[in-house]
Amino acid sequence: YYDFSSHADSNGLHYYVDNLKFANSSREIFTVHGDNEATTNFASELVEKGYNSVSPETGETYII
Repeated sequence: YYDFSSHADSNGLHYYVDNLKFANSSREIFTVHGDNEATTNFASELVEKGYNSVSPETGETYII
């Protein structure tokens, strides 16, 4: 059960990610909602915590 807020703060987002149950060991997370600086910073913070995280540029594609 996750109680979503329409505007979660950084701590709330980290808590949510840290409690995800990944289907495999890839731990892939795409940060796509927000301004470029915020999504890039959040992706970097997640990488520091051991996640495979990226903030894609507009038009960039990934195979998942």
